Amino acid sequence: MKKAKRLICFLLSVIMALSMSVSVFAAEAQPADSTTVGTLTIFSSNDGGNSSWDTSGHAFIAFKNSSSSSVTVGGLNVGAGHEITIGTWGNKSQHTGIWYNLESYFANNNSAYGNRVSLSMSVTQSDIDTINSIISKNDKWSLTNNCSWFAVKVWNSVSSKTLSAGTPNTPTSLMSSIKSKTGYQTGRSISNATPIGYVSNGSFVTVTMTNAANVFRAGDTAIINTTIGTAEFITPIDMNPYSYIVD
Repeated sequence: MKKAKRLICFLLSVIMALSMSVSVFAAEAQPADSTTVGTLTIFSSNDGGNSSWDTSGHAFIAFKNSSSSSVTVGGLNVGAGHEITIGTWGNKSQHTGIWYNLESYFANNNSAYGNRVSLSMSVTQSDIDTINSIISKNDKWSLTNNCSWFAVKVWNSVSSKTLSAGTPNTPTSLMSSIKSKTGYQTGRSISNATPIGYVSNGSFVTVTMTNAANVFRAGDTAIINTTIGTAEFITPIDMNPYSYIVD
């Protein structure tokens, strides 16, 4: 009888040990891309009109890195704790398509997007991979594939809160869609981020801001190309084999 009890106790000990090992292994095997690495925010702003046909304003996205290491988003490696903005532009002579941190500059230096609304969500590395795929294929701008179209395409690719920029796509319609969702914000702050620039022929081109030339509309600040300077080059994603580190 005692031998039977000892055998049962031994078997129970083995089962418990195996169960603990499986649990630990499962925790260790949790894929890294399921961990939150930052916050994605979609912004939209217009010049004050309410009609869905109001084509004024601008829409864009922002990513803030909440992890302890850099995260590659499009053409930039975003340092821990830093935020960048990404949007498409059709009225910049240097580049038609995706710009980085241009919205950040205008918001912090020209008081742009004063009536902006936004919606935010946490994103994983898997989400970032999806976003990078969209960025790599959509470095362009047209009347139909405009800033609001791009911002919505990125957002809807990773969010369960589906947004719409209407038909045609306008920042005004996107504002209404954002405001229909719980948790939206008005006037959320935008980090003053650098570098400002775009990807051209696989390289990140930095720009500096000046009032001297290339002004596109009243109140806008011109931009001119400059050298990359002390950029640190790495190989992040196919569309951009060289990337500028955001410090």
